[in-house]
Amino acid sequence: MNQRPNVLLVDDQKLTHAVIEKALREMDLNLISAFSGDEALRVVRSREVSLVLMDLMMPGMNGIEAATRIREELAPTLVPVIFITAASQDEEAVRQAYEMGAVDFLYKPISPTILKAKVGVFAELHRQRMALEQRKEEYRDIIEAVATGIITLDMDWRVVEANDSACVQFLQDRDSLLGKGLSSILGRDGEDLSAEIASHLDSSVGFSVQSIGHRSDGTTFRADVRGTTIMLQGAPCVLMCVTDVTAYWNITIAEEEQRGTLDPDDSRRLDNLREALCGHQPFAPAEDTGCPEAAPFSAVTESLLEDFPCPVYVKDAHGVFLGCNSALTDLFGITQEDIIGKTVHALMPEQTAHSFEASDQALLTGRRRTQSFAKGMPTSSGKMVHLAFHKAVFGPRSDMPKGIVGIIVDQTESETRRRSLQEDLNLVREMLVGLEAAYVVVDMENDVIVDLNPVAEALLEESANTLVGATLTEMVCPRMACSECRRCREEPIREWHETEVRLTRKDGLVIPVRKNAFITMRHGRQCMVMVLNDISRRKVLEQQLSIAQRLESLGQLASGVAHEINTPIQYVGDNIRFLKGAANDLFAMVDAVAESLDKLPEPLHKVRETIEDRDYPFLTQEIPQAIEQSLEGVDRVAEIVRSMKQFSHPGNEEMIPYDINSAVKNTVIVARNEWKYSAEVHTDLAPDLPQVVCDPSDMNLIILNLLINAAHAVTDVFGSENPEKGTITISTKKLNGFVELAVSDNGSGIAAENLEKVFNPFFTTKEVGRGTGQGLALVHSAVVDRHSGSIDIETEVGKGTTFRITLPVSQAGGEVSA
Repeated sequence: MNQRPNVLLVDDQKLTHAVIEKALREMDLNLISAFSGDEALRVVRSREVSLVLMDLMMPGMNGIEAATRIREELAPTLVPVIFITAASQDEEAVRQAYEMGAVDFLYKPISPTILKAKVGVFAELHRQRMALEQRKEEYRDIIEAVATGIITLDMDWRVVEANDSACVQFLQDRDSLLGKGLSSILGRDGEDLSAEIASHLDSSVGFSVQSIGHRSDGTTFRADVRGTTIMLQGAPCVLMCVTDVTAYWNITIAEEEQRGTLDPDDSRRLDNLREALCGHQPFAPAEDTGCPEAAPFSAVTESLLEDFPCPVYVKDAHGVFLGCNSALTDLFGITQEDIIGKTVHALMPEQTAHSFEASDQALLTGRRRTQSFAKGMPTSSGKMVHLAFHKAVFGPRSDMPKGIVGIIVDQTESETRRRSLQEDLNLVREMLVGLEAAYVVVDMENDVIVDLNPVAEALLEESANTLVGATLTEMVCPRMACSECRRCREEPIREWHETEVRLTRKDGLVIPVRKNAFITMRHGRQCMVMVLNDISRRKVLEQQLSIAQRLESLGQLASGVAHEINTPIQYVGDNIRFLKGAANDLFAMVDAVAESLDKLPEPLHKVRETIEDRDYPFLTQEIPQAIEQSLEGVDRVAEIVRSMKQFSHPGNEEMIPYDINSAVKNTVIVARNEWKYSAEVHTDLAPDLPQVVCDPSDMNLIILNLLINAAHAVTDVFGSENPEKGTITISTKKLNGFVELAVSDNGSGIAAENLEKVFNPFFTTKEVGRGTGQGLALVHSAVVDRHSGSIDIETEVGKGTTFRITLPVSQAGGEVSA
């Protein structure tokens, strides 16, 4: 945010502008000049202004009129105005200026020191305001980012602000939530939550209550509500954090309630005990000292205490234990003398005692007459037990409570089971993360996403805050091409259902995903669980294996064909070479005969006629050319056969010294059919290039894929029937401990938005059937992962592309053959 204030100077005198500009030149601000009220209005409409220096008397629109118009333009923002006037200015104009809202005056002739002092004050105020605005924006960003719902209510208990998480919690957009009364979104039936919060705020700066949240679809959730009072735009408000604790309640509290909620018999016993205690006098004078001591219970009260099968205790309003039953002394391994007449401070560690004392006071002074909570505590033997405490006050409702009756339910066994269940749950979640498995839980009734793990956030490229509460069909389905979409929607999946889908990422890349889906119950509601696995790497490996298997088969076939062709080609070549020699000898003989014809007898003159009739000169010219062309063809076939053998069986997939130049030549020959119709291939191979320790199969695959990729790029520009062909250049270069292989073309080039994706598996811009999206991915894997090399791309759309591969001459533990 810009901290430099804009100061607008409005004066019709250029001299005033010059004086003020010179005085403020060294201050950290932007001085904007205007020479009339109309010009000043145009400035404030287009730029933010922090202070206005306004000449009081100007022709046309005077200073007071101009300042009034500026205030109206910028309302409700109040921009300070300092008027500039002569010292003899009449008091009436000054009075009008102050009524308009002027904050100060400058008198001509202007003192630079006074000017800088006054402007400096407002410039600093601007910076502080900007800093506060920036901090406010940062706080707002934080509030929007947190997963907890945060709402602000005015003193009429209506929502005036809400963050995105609150909108998700209550399934309402922000506009619908604003203005809602508290009772419409939070509270149990018949509960006045606002009165309860107000009573907390009367005695404390904050509050914490448990309530029920109401969503717009009619469903509810258990809400932990905490907050305090704040000032918002000058008015007192209640800031409230709402956390959905339904899952915690169902896993933890529900089981505790099941074990610890009083059954009807215990409730009846509690009512009888409270009634009996209403007439009990807690203290009686001691016979020896006259000091008060706990008065003994009546036989009826003692009987009622012992009637409880679970531990029970009674305290007075001061926290002194008045009595307990034998179940309590058995639980803690103490006697009644150890507890009666004492407070919790004598029985428990100080921190625990303070906690119990605070909860007792909250019950004695609050509106509620009952209280429940769970706590882990050690017994006298050191054993940790998990106990649920149910407390109730006794005494007339119209008067202060006389004391507290507490009933304790031992939940150690259920807590152990709960923790074991939670550990198992955490283990499953960690296993899913370790297996890189994403899961998304969807409520089948309303199609709303209710849970997911971090792997799902990464796979779907959305935060849990965005996804939880949104519908599956809105957030996930449009990006996932499922072959059986209706099955998820209309036919409940009773058994584990597995299918393969394609997920479109935000960058446009489509990746394969294995989806497993099944129906289960969660918190009493039918939910669908989708487990998603990104199987891109597996698909790449499968593709590589398939290619390797095909190449192996083709290699074996090519090797066999090359072997079968090689023998007859050798025969043909040898025979043609024989015919070449024989023809030369025969021509020499005929030439010698022709030269001697004039000296021969007349009957031999037919030889001359025969030579002339058979066009002997033509034969002597064409037969050698035909034999030479046949030999060239045979040599070409032999060269192709040798290249096929070397390309198909370069080695045993081991790291061995390999001649890159030879690999380039063989690949150009083998792949000629891919480029011969659209390009000319030129090679510029370094004669001193050292052999590279590599996997020859990988190296052939690298060169082949780059050559085919270049051929396709050239074909896109020049076509396959254009007399003008493109150019592909393959060069090698010796570097210091490395070799460089470069494949350049003058084809279509790579668009900037695709440059970072070209090595991604399955990414291709080619039409279906022309590219698999695997070639460059395989090149990258072979160069970077298996040979510790690097790949650089130089490209320009419409000009061409160069792939530059750098490989170390030797691998770890490898040897170099120069």
